[in-house]
Amino acid sequence: MNNMKLLLINFSVLIILIFVIEIFSLFLRIFFEVKSYTPFYNISFQENCEKMTFHPIYSYTHDHTNCNHNFYKIDGPFVFYDKLDNNKVTILTLGGSTSDPLINEFAFPNYLNELCNFYKTCNVINGATGGFNSSNELLRLIVDVINSNYKIDIVISLNGINDNPGYNSNFIDYLKFPYLDNYQINMINNRIFYNMKDYKFFPNTISNIQALVRRLNGEESSFLNDTYNFKLKSNINVEYRNLISENNFKDNSERWAQNVNLMNVISKLNKIKYFVFLQPTMGLEGVQNNPTLNTNDQIIYKSLSNDYKIMINDSYKKLRSKCINLEFCHDISNLAPPTGNNYSDPRHHNQNGSKIIAEKVYNIIRKNL
Repeated sequence: MNNMKLLLINFSVLIILIFVIEIFSLFLRIFFEVKSYTPFYNISFQENCEKMTFHPIYSYTHDHTNCNHNFYKIDGPFVFYDKLDNNKVTILTLGGSTSDPLINEFAFPNYLNELCNFYKTCNVINGATGGFNSSNELLRLIVDVINSNYKIDIVISLNGINDNPGYNSNFIDYLKFPYLDNYQINMINNRIFYNMKDYKFFPNTISNIQALVRRLNGEESSFLNDTYNFKLKSNINVEYRNLISENNFKDNSERWAQNVNLMNVISKLNKIKYFVFLQPTMGLEGVQNNPTLNTNDQIIYKSLSNDYKIMINDSYKKLRSKCINLEFCHDISNLAPPTGNNYSDPRHHNQNGSKIIAEKVYNIIRKNL
C-alpha cells in the first residue's frame, strides 16, 4: 500500500514537473522568439484561419478546414471582403504576407478594398498567402485563378522581398528548381508526405530543444540565417535529380522576370489586366535606409543587420533593372519610407504604411476601373 501511494505521489510530481517545464518553455519561446521548425507558421496558440497546411503544388497554403472568420468570407484559396457586385470591376490580389489578411491585419488589400468601396468602382478578392514569392503566385494564377468560378478583371501582384535569393530554399535549388521549396525537396528525397501539423504534446518544449540543437550544430539563430539559405550545393539527392528539369537562371531577378512575364501573358490570354508592383521594404538604399530619429521606425530599423541590407539591396538592384523594362511593372519600392510610424517590423508596413501603398496602387490602376 505504501509502495502504491509513493508511486502515485511520484507520478503526480512528474506530471506537475512536465507542465511546469512546458509553461516555462512557452515563456522562453516568447522571450527569445523561438520558431517551430517542422510546421510552417504553425505556432501553439494560433487562430484556425492562420494555419498552414501542405499543398502538393504550392508547398503550403492556408488550412481553412475550421476557419470561420468574423470579417471575411473564405472560398478555397480566396478571401472575400464583401459580396461581389457584378456591375463593378473585380480585382484579385496575389502576394505574400504583405498582402495576406489572415496573418497580417495590416495587409494592403484591406485598404484597397476600402478605396474600392468608397469610390464604388471595384470588388477585391484576396488570393495572397504569407511567404509566397512570384513562383507561388504564378502557380496560383494557373491552378486557382483562371479556373475559378469568378470573373476576374484585374490581377495585382505586390512582390519582390520574397524573391530574394535563397528565400525558403537552398540558394542553388532556388535558381535550378524555382517551383520547389525545402518542404517539397524533403518529400522528394525521403519519398514521404511532409508533416505540417502542430505538435500536439509539449510544442514549446520540443521547439526549444530543436532551436538548441540548431545552435549547437552551428546554425546561428538570426533573421538572415533563419530565412535565407546561401549554400552552394543542391539539397536534392543525386539519384532523384533526373526526375526534375533544371533551370539555368543566373540570379533571382531572372527567375522573377520570367514569372511575372508568364503571369502577364496568361492573364492576357484570359482577358485579365495584370499589374506587378515592386514592393517597398526597409533597408533599401535611399529613403528606406534613412529612418527619422527617435521614432518607432528607427527602433525597428536598428534590428536590421548589415548583411541583410547588403543582400536585399543587391537583390532589389537587379529586380529594379528588370522592372523598368516591363510596361506592366511599377516600382514603388521607395514608397512609405520609415519617416516615423509606417512599419510594424522590418519587412511589413503597419496601417499607415499599408494605406499609402493601397492609395498608390489604386491611383495607378484607376483608369482601368
